[in-house]
Amino acid sequence: MNLIKLGLVAFGATALFQACTQNRHISDYAVNNRVERHVTGVADTTYLTQLYRTSDNKNDSYLEVSKFKDKEGEKIILVSDLKHSHKFDSFSKVHYLVIPIDKAKQVRDYCSSVENWERNLPADSKELLPQTEINYQIDKNVFISLIVSYQYSSSTDESNKAVRRQSAFIDEMDVWMNGRRHRVNIDKFIKSLQGLGE
Repeated sequence: MNLIKLGLVAFGATALFQACTQNRHISDYAVNNRVERHVTGVADTTYLTQLYRTSDNKNDSYLEVSKFKDKEGEKIILVSDLKHSHKFDSFSKVHYLVIPIDKAKQVRDYCSSVENWERNLPADSKELLPQTEINYQIDKNVFISLIVSYQYSSSTDESNKAVRRQSAFIDEMDVWMNGRRHRVNIDKFIKSLQGLGE
């Protein structure tokens, strides 16, 4: 009897683990039901590859970045959903943006280029800034927000004058879609957009 109970507990734990870690593929839903235009009686083929996905517990959001190829060529799609809406099999809250490969490369290069975000840093001032957000617009309702944190140190120059030095680093990154925030891992996001169109 104990062996049966143990087996049921193990089975339940496995099912729960699979339910929590399942691959949702809302990109598949968005491409096939919102992007593609199907013709009755005519077969069409779309190739879809998921590149990156993330769940944000704090903001109850879920994001997928995928590449798809149809008769018009390759594109990138960003798809946003509420994290828990899949429990009700509802896609009413899904937002998406299709990006041409060239534009996706620009987004990738911007995120990975130190020079771009350093140009936007505020000049040294008397006010100590704990954090700055630098926004990069991708589309009307979609933008990336780079969260820059600062560290300050004091020293003296040759004439014994006090000098404050400021160093900055990108702390976090958000992707905003239609007012919904997705906290993403910047390194993994950049890596997901490597090798596009090559």
